[in-house]
Amino acid sequence: MSKKKLDEVLEDVDEVTVPETAPEDITASDIDGTEAANEEAAPAAEANKMPTTEAPARTLCYIGPTIPRSVFVKGRIFKDVKDIAASYPDEIKRYPEVTALCVPVENLPEARNKLIKGNNALSMKYKALDNKIGG
Repeated sequence: MSKKKLDEVLEDVDEVTVPETAPEDITASDIDGTEAANEEAAPAAEANKMPTTEAPARTLCYIGPTIPRSVFVKGRIFKDVKDIAASYPDEIKRYPEVTALCVPVENLPEARNKLIKGNNALSMKYKALDNKIGG
């Protein structure tokens, strides 16, 4: 908003009042006087809550190059993994490309095709990791 428009808006405001009660002391019933409406709305609000976005456990396959002295060996299957980075934080910190190269087994054929074709993000991660480990 430009300064000129802001000044025009502020001219329309006569006085700003601040309540003496702290905001945490004010309840919905203080504002509209309907405690019953709030009690009825609570179950509806609970029903409309989004479920937590915790990642489901899944089976992943590592399709990157074998990293010496590591759990990441080409073709290794990781069963019931929720978060590969949380499971192997030290190795992921050293080789962050690994997270992209652990693919759900249901996407394995598509991911392998991407590696074969090249010129995509997955193949670039593979090449970067291969160069990093001296492959």
